[in-house]
Amino acid sequence: MLLAAVLGHQEVTLIGFDLHPIDHAVNNIYKDTVNYARTGSQAVDPSYWIYQIAAVFMYYPATKFFIRNRPGWLMPAEWQKNNVEFVAL
Repeated sequence: MLLAAVLGHQEVTLIGFDLHPIDHAVNNIYKDTVNYARTGSQAVDPSYWIYQIAAVFMYYPATKFFIRNRPGWLMPAEWQKNNVEFVAL
């Protein structure tokens, strides 16, 4: 998303940025593959990802970011900016 914003794209769609685990366990699509956590492993704290992504939203206010996720997904308060829109799948 940062590269797209730096390259001047006016719209960027984020898919797979769910951030939060299901039942406190890793829910990454790549789980159980080489260099990724195993099923049942404790999930990673998403606070730094939330911070990093919020900074991109702030530094690129002319870029419109669309976050596609499941209905009921809660967008972090730090991401609630004029250039960010949640779109339920």
